[in-house]
Amino acid sequence: RERTEFWKVLTQPEAVPRNAPTVLLFAEDDDLAPAAVIKTFSGELMSAGWRVQGLCWPRSEHVGHLRQHPKEYKAAISAWLEKARDVWREMHPNVLAAHPHIAKL
Repeated sequence: RERTEFWKVLTQPEAVPRNAPTVLLFAEDDDLAPAAVIKTFSGELMSAGWRVQGLCWPRSEHVGHLRQHPKEYKAAISAWLEKARDVWREMHPNVLAAHPHIAKL
């Protein structure tokens, strides 16, 4: 039931712009968030037009990815933040024009 409600919110056009990047970090051995479910969810998002990047480790403790795979985790998050920044800049050109110091970020 919660997943259905969550999906309804995500698929509403005003909830999140479709061009906003999404990153999913998960592991094959995670019983709390099974990789098969995450992969299916990722596919559903992509079918709905989302930009999804996934990183799946063979083994990683649930929500312990940063601690167990720090370089890969940080690289994935950095790439996601750069994409999110670019989308924000595209969506808010007037803000950038009015505040040029923000464009340097």
